[in-house]
Amino acid sequence: EEKEEEEEEYETSGSEYVGKTVLRRFGKKQAVYGVVQSWLPGFKNEGKAYWRVIHEDGDEEDLEEEEVKEAVEAAAATPAPKATEARSASVEELFDEGPP
Repeated sequence: EEKEEEEEEYETSGSEYVGKTVLRRFGKKQAVYGVVQSWLPGFKNEGKAYWRVIHEDGDEEDLEEEEVKEAVEAAAATPAPKATEARSASVEELFDEGPP
């Protein structure tokens, strides 16, 4: 029941990042695409805003503003074959730096 109350605090409008594709890099070898699904405005959370990201692999995480901004910029700057779809790929695949 506590999780349901927490979920109700997240909003799907009111932030420029909601609906944006993101790219998160984990280490040097793994990158994962996702989409910002909702956000928790700072005034509802003691001044700290969070953006809920659902990754293509089903994982989800909450990002702080600087993290979500970087992830949106990374997705926009990365030459992915299907930039509008969330997908997982290794960094080598994204940049054609590794063996096929």
